[in-house]
Amino acid sequence: AFRNPRATVTAVIIKDGKMLFAKRTEDPFKGGWDLIGGYMSENEMPEEALRREIQEELGVDASFRFLDFFPGSASWKDRTFPILSLAYITELISNDFKTNEEIGELRWFGKDELPTEVAFDSNSVIVDYVKKRGII
Repeated sequence: AFRNPRATVTAVIIKDGKMLFAKRTEDPFKGGWDLIGGYMSENEMPEEALRREIQEELGVDASFRFLDFFPGSASWKDRTFPILSLAYITELISNDFKTNEEIGELRWFGKDELPTEVAFDSNSVIVDYVKKRGII
């Protein structure tokens, strides 16, 4: 059987030198810090998927530009599978955002206080990439 990566989109939301993280309320990584994003749906372009995820999770629109691809893995019901995350530098159109049931808390972190334990291996790589390249 093929084990092709599943496509995900990730928002790297930065404002005033701080990066936005969401505390997860569901497994996997329940209670962990996560970046806004999720799986692409069938026939959905990456930008459409990211806009949908931001709308679902924060209730606002955003503008974004492609950053890079980041491989990783995810698990569901005792199965681990490869993913390929398309990450975007993201600017929220409004700061009047709200959370959905997947998010317990939102918090802005500065460069020197970024969480060391981040949900999903691809997100850890994204956070390191953003730090090393001076994006935050």
